Amino acid sequence: MGLYSAEPQGRTRLLATTHRFAEYFNLDTGDPESIKRKIIELAKEQKMGLDKWLGKQGIGVTPMFESIMDFAG
Repeated sequence: MGLYSAEPQGRTRLLATTHRFAEYFNLDTGDPESIKRKIIELAKEQKMGLDKWLGKQGIGVTPMFESIMDFAG
């Protein structure tokens, strides 16, 4: 569908969205930061956490490990 491009970079590929991506999803621009803001906006509108919106499952941690994770980023 031409929604993204893949350019070889070493042993991997660099993926990037195309203008067609923005058109397909009715976005004003294909700028990565703009796309990120739109995803966050949609997650907030639907009143669900971003991890759930993206289909990620969280892991259970104790408060001590949670504070270490927050500290480490």
